[in-house]
Amino acid sequence: GGWGGAPWGALYTHELVGHTKKVHVAKFSCDGRRIASGGMDASVRVWGARHGAERSTRPTRETVLSGHTRTVDMLAWHPTDGSVLASTTTDKTVRVWDAGTRKCTATIKLEGCAGPLNVAWAPGGGELCVGTMADELIFIDAHEKKVTRKVEFGDKYQVNEFTWSRDGKLMYLTTDEGVEVLHYPSLERAHTLRGHTGTCYCLALDRAGTRLAVGSADALVSVWDLDEYVCVATYAGATSQVRSVSFSADGAHVAAGSEDHSIAVFDAATGESAYVLATGAGVNCVSFSPADRLMAIALEAESAAVRVYGHAEAQPPPPKARQSQAPQAHASNAPHASHAPQHAQPRAHQHAHAPQHAPRAHGQPILDARAMPFTPNPSLPAPGHNIHMPPQMQQGPPGRLLVGQGPPPNMPPPQQWQRGRPPMPGGIPGRY
Repeated sequence: GGWGGAPWGALYTHELVGHTKKVHVAKFSCDGRRIASGGMDASVRVWGARHGAERSTRPTRETVLSGHTRTVDMLAWHPTDGSVLASTTTDKTVRVWDAGTRKCTATIKLEGCAGPLNVAWAPGGGELCVGTMADELIFIDAHEKKVTRKVEFGDKYQVNEFTWSRDGKLMYLTTDEGVEVLHYPSLERAHTLRGHTGTCYCLALDRAGTRLAVGSADALVSVWDLDEYVCVATYAGATSQVRSVSFSADGAHVAAGSEDHSIAVFDAATGESAYVLATGAGVNCVSFSPADRLMAIALEAESAAVRVYGHAEAQPPPPKARQSQAPQAHASNAPHASHAPQHAQPRAHQHAHAPQHAPRAHGQPILDARAMPFTPNPSLPAPGHNIHMPPQMQQGPPGRLLVGQGPPPNMPPPQQWQRGRPPMPGGIPGRY
């Protein structure tokens, strides 16, 4: 079963209360056992998200990690150690935390930094990268706990969200022009993914490292094949800029959080809507668990809570990561003949063969007895609704949808969204 499918029935929600001000980010650890959150109260909080044999009907008490002096805008869990995470704020520091011991193990000062906006770990956890408002990337040796280099892009790229390929040979960087695929460590351009008409704000790599989801100011979400560098699916159901995207554990679905006060969960192979969650506030961050059918979100809401949705069912182990290959130089994003797929169906259809798991008992709450069934907003597409592609969308080869040439009809005028950084929570320019 999947999001909105019959085996699931109604979704459930629970709020993790502890922050005293708005929450800007919430993410699951690499093993799915913890949720970390950060916000305007300058604290990082870690919550238990037990699953499997250790699943509990009540979340464990949060761990408060204090030390930052400004709003915690972004954090990232270590890629292999589920107790280690890094956070960054406009106090121009990066802190590394051990959630097990509740201690800060490193504080790295970013001298001369214009203000950090994002942070990511390299595969293996040996290096950290911080993106700043000055369109630069700052690399940190995680073992030596010091800055090793600073790369300034100036007018070349607008630095938004970024991540490494699973083998660490490439970096993917969202910009105001698309997604730049860069060789690592040289950071020379390998390829550019173009198609969105607005600034690309956010991205997410699936667990196999073969697909990339991209959210944009044009209210579209695209899914890209990283072997052929083509768009294989597009979701056009949002009505405002997309701030955050996340792949489900099995790679079958993508969640997209938008400023239209909703989260859309859609089929990663087709772009069809599976479920739409009305959140009542703009979505700052959405994160699927890598182990369960759970989703954590941070909202632009006064409740200062982390909201968790879903039914907790163990997922199959992650697919084996592939080796990244530098893309060939082509005139377009169309695949070279030598790289054309040798099967009739798109690769995404292989998910249909993933192991199936027995559904959770209907009506059973995932985290707390207070959990209540969630009813989607009737003004938004219903669960399982097939989103009608607007005229701007172009039909691609069989099984593929190419990103269109314009926004959905109900989008605001282009001058309000086409270029530049998205607003921070609260409407302050500069955060995404």
